[in-house]
Amino acid sequence: MGKETLKCPKDSRYRVELDASEAYPNDPGQGTPAMVYGPKGASATFFCALDTGEMDSHEGPHEIPSNIYRWLESVEERVDGFVSRAFEDARARAAGGGV
Repeated sequence: MGKETLKCPKDSRYRVELDASEAYPNDPGQGTPAMVYGPKGASATFFCALDTGEMDSHEGPHEIPSNIYRWLESVEERVDGFVSRAFEDARARAAGGGV
């Protein structure tokens, strides 16, 4: 699977980075297979950003602008599919099935 970056067409300062190597099926809270990054060092896990509408930054909480939030919603299914496949692949590797 590897890595994938989704760049926001509405504002190039925002992106979603997907990283299958961050899927840990035995400890799902350990990794961060889907992260959102924005200006001024802002970041959050993808699903936390969707849940709260905010990211953390060097300057404190960073509210996600509504047009960026709508873009995040529009890629949610794609991100969810990537994360699900990453965990399936990681479980298969752990079981010795390779992938």
